[in-house]
Amino acid sequence: MAGTWTQIFALQWTVLTLTDSGISLGMLSLALGLPCILLTTVGGLAADRYDRARIMVLTQTAYSVLSLVIAMAIASGSLKLWHLLACSGLSSVVTAFDIPAQQSLLAGLVDRSDLPAAVALDQFSFSVTRVIGPVIGSLLVGSVGPSAPFVFNAASGGVLVATLLLLPRSTGPGLAGPRPAGAFAGWRHIQASPALRRAFSITVCAGLLVLPLQTVLASGYVRAHLHGGPTFFAAFMAASGCAASVAALSLMLIPKARRAFATAIGVGVGGAALSLLGAVRWPYAALAIFVVVAASTTIVLGLTRIVIQEACAPEVRGRVLAAGRIIERGGVPIAALGYGFCVEKRSYAAVYFAVGLVYAANGLWIGTGESGRGNDG
Repeated sequence: MAGTWTQIFALQWTVLTLTDSGISLGMLSLALGLPCILLTTVGGLAADRYDRARIMVLTQTAYSVLSLVIAMAIASGSLKLWHLLACSGLSSVVTAFDIPAQQSLLAGLVDRSDLPAAVALDQFSFSVTRVIGPVIGSLLVGSVGPSAPFVFNAASGGVLVATLLLLPRSTGPGLAGPRPAGAFAGWRHIQASPALRRAFSITVCAGLLVLPLQTVLASGYVRAHLHGGPTFFAAFMAASGCAASVAALSLMLIPKARRAFATAIGVGVGGAALSLLGAVRWPYAALAIFVVVAASTTIVLGLTRIVIQEACAPEVRGRVLAAGRIIERGGVPIAALGYGFCVEKRSYAAVYFAVGLVYAANGLWIGTGESGRGNDG
């Protein structure tokens, strides 16, 4: 994971160095997201039918190869934007198979009663690597060169492959009896479950409104709105990762009966913080506000993922989680591209302010909708 965030940092900063364009960031997001959206359902079916650890061995190997291709293009001085977009598109194809296998593997390694804690710890490790990755990326770019983060990601992928090979071979579904057939069984399961429908309605709003601004356009916001360099951007991402790490651990302290309320508060606070980002220009004030955005988003997505893992039937878990990936992340690249065009026409300040208001209003809607219903997740 640290290698992944190191490469994400390097990808975004390399695109900005080549083009200095918010539209280019949106194109990068589209390349990283669209193939995954189109193929994740197939990846979920594979996770329900084959050994999940072995699937991840193949996907992590492919990630490493693609990282080395980018590193060689940078080192040779021949790197073009289309090289980054092409490798990112191929990486997205790999992600379509990697994410369902990874998330399904998590549920298969722990008892059902331990799922909330397992999800919280998974969120924690994800957030910690968000801290480490940009710092490593910044240090490598400054001390070694722009190709170094990609080499580091390839090496970290090799370590993960070695770890996965040590797992027992019983990391597939391991279910007796017939399983629901078809790649779209996960979608049917979501449609039949009120708890899953409510959880995914929250994640789709986060995917359309907050994630593009938090993960895709943040580098452009730092560069154009705050006039910061790569070191400050690394600090920006590292600070938000620290906040997300603390928020991830707090998930274990939220009782089941209070999840809906905590989710509504998280969305409302996150939306208000996004709007404030559009209003401030002092870099360290923006950093503090971005920390709030990161923490609130971690709480919102973490709580919904706990609900999803608990409400999901084991025989279709891979396909449900694949569908969830599409619901949560499917709108991110398209929204990011749209926001990139808006930035070119208006400004980062205007986009962050307007989208934040909409997201905050969504939190109010969630709170009023859940207040009389309770939580059955």
